[in-house]
Amino acid sequence: MLLVDRTIMMSIIATVLCTSSLADTLGETDTENSNQESYEYKLELSFGSSLLFVEQPLLSWEDQSIFEERVMPISSVLILGEYLLTPRWSMGAMINIPTTTKRRVVNGSVQEEHAAASLGLGAAFTPVNRLILEDRASFRLQTALLGAYAINSTEQYRFFPVTIIRSSLSTPRGSSMYIGTAFAFKTDTLALIYGVSQLF
Repeated sequence: MLLVDRTIMMSIIATVLCTSSLADTLGETDTENSNQESYEYKLELSFGSSLLFVEQPLLSWEDQSIFEERVMPISSVLILGEYLLTPRWSMGAMINIPTTTKRRVVNGSVQEEHAAASLGLGAAFTPVNRLILEDRASFRLQTALLGAYAINSTEQYRFFPVTIIRSSLSTPRGSSMYIGTAFAFKTDTLALIYGVSQLF
């Protein structure tokens, strides 16, 4: 399972980096065009999914105790909203609703626990926003920092920060799809996020 976790993490990172590199190649334009907003919109609403890898500290790969107790990945529904303040900055919100329980494997047996839903609010920054494929699509690379709150959590924590990195492709009609990663501090949760959205 340790090897699987490493492979998943490296795959997620490679996906984001490769997507960014592809956009740089396809979207080679002058500096003025690359700094312009690709499509004009003020609001983005998205519906997607996330796969949560819970309680797996990034600095504990060599700890043998992690083989004795593991938490299986949790599937969830992810709803994102974004309101554009400037071409680079926006306000963001999220709702994450688990669709499975938290399944903990302890010495070969499976124990099921409640998986809490969460709400988040924060700010997002878009360092890359450019037209590609002869202006038929728009590529964005975005980072965000949110403060999140766990609803009906059985853990000691309630509030925790979340960082998000995602890349997206949009069409002139406002349809968009995205893929990215998120990390929740305090809970040591790494997530793969993906979905579709509509720009208004």
